[in-house]
Amino acid sequence: MEKLRPHFPLQEIIRLASNTESVVFTTVARKGAATLGMAVDDMFTVLAALTMRDFYKSMTSYADHTSWQDVYRPLFQGTPLYLKLTIIPERNLLVVSFKRR
Repeated sequence: MEKLRPHFPLQEIIRLASNTESVVFTTVARKGAATLGMAVDDMFTVLAALTMRDFYKSMTSYADHTSWQDVYRPLFQGTPLYLKLTIIPERNLLVVSFKRR
């Protein structure tokens, strides 16, 4: 299932991203960023700079149709990125995917 507006408020994503202890990166997300030569600090920089212009769509997880994920497609230093994010019950930001678009 997909929708064209964010499931999670962008302000909440940015607020959570401002606290390194509130962000969890999946192994896939870390590997994707590393492939681009990005450090964890760069990943936090991208998260902090997200805008509504970067929003692409919301979609449910392939594994769980009740779990929503917001997809953003920002640019970072000229590189187009694809980020898939969700907020998990413990009020943490889970970065599911972080790769080149």
